[in-house]
Amino acid sequence: MRLIAFGIAALALLAAQARADEIVLRADPQPIVDVTINGNAARLLVDPGLPDVIVFDPGAEARFGIRRMPFAAEVGLDDASIRARIARPSVRFANGKSSRAFAGLFGARWMELPGIDGALGPGVLPFDDIRIVLRDGAGGAVRQFALKNPDVWQIPTTLGAEPVSVTFGLRREESMLNRSAASLLSERGLFTPSGDVRPTLFFLGLRTTTHPGLVSERVLGRSMGETLARTAAPLSGATGDVDVIVVRPPSDAPPRYGATLGRAALADCFEISVSRRTKKLSLRCAD
Repeated sequence: MRLIAFGIAALALLAAQARADEIVLRADPQPIVDVTINGNAARLLVDPGLPDVIVFDPGAEARFGIRRMPFAAEVGLDDASIRARIARPSVRFANGKSSRAFAGLFGARWMELPGIDGALGPGVLPFDDIRIVLRDGAGGAVRQFALKNPDVWQIPTTLGAEPVSVTFGLRREESMLNRSAASLLSERGLFTPSGDVRPTLFFLGLRTTTHPGLVSERVLGRSMGETLARTAAPLSGATGDVDVIVVRPPSDAPPRYGATLGRAALADCFEISVSRRTKKLSLRCAD
C-alpha cells in the first residue's frame, strides 16, 4: 500500500510540475511578459504574428548591455526585406528558463506601446503550454488546429480555394490580407471594398496603403469582420531609421497567401492556447 501511495504521490507531483510549465498572459490591453536580460528587468510584448524572434526597441541595446553579433541580416516580412543588426542575448523567464532566440535591432519601435522594451514571438517563450486570455468566460466551443511548427503560430488552411497561412493580430481591431491574398479574393469576388484606400501603419514605423472591406468566406470557422486588404504600394519607412528592400519574387514562384485575424474577428473568443507537446493551437470561443 505504501508503494502504491508513493507512486500516486509521484504522479501527482509530476502532473503539478507539468501544469506549472505553463504561462498565462492577458491580452487586455496587450499580452506582456516580464523577463530579465543581463540581470535587468524588462517587459516585452508577446505578438502572435511574430515568429520565434525578439525585436528590441531603440535604446534597449544600451540599457541591457546587449552585444551585437559581427554581422547584419535581412528579415523577410511579407513582400519586403528589412535590414537589421543581430544579437543573441540570454533572456530569462519566470520559470527560471532562458531563451537564446535571435534578436533584431532595427532602429525603430515594433509597436508604439508605453512601458515595453520590445516584442517577441510566442515561440520564444520557454514554456510547454502558452495561453493568451482574450476575455474572461467559461465554456464555449474549442477548435483545434495543427501547427507545422509549434514555435510559429501560423495555421495552414484554405481561402478562396487556395492554401493560406493564418496568424493572429492583437495589435489592431481589423483583420488583414497580404497583397497576394487581397488580389486573389478580389479577382474571385470574395472581397467587397467598403471604403477608400487609406494609409496604414504596420510595424517598425513602416506604412503602406490598404483597402478596407469585407471577406465573404469564413476563416478558421470565423468571420474576418472589417478587413484591410493590402494594395500594390510598397512598405515605406516614416523615417530613415529602417532600411526596407522591396522583394520581387521570381515570376514562376507561387504566390504566398496570408491572412491575419484581428481583435474584432476574435471578439467572442475567450483564449488562444498552444501545446508544444501536441503541436496544436486551440481557440476557445462562445460559438
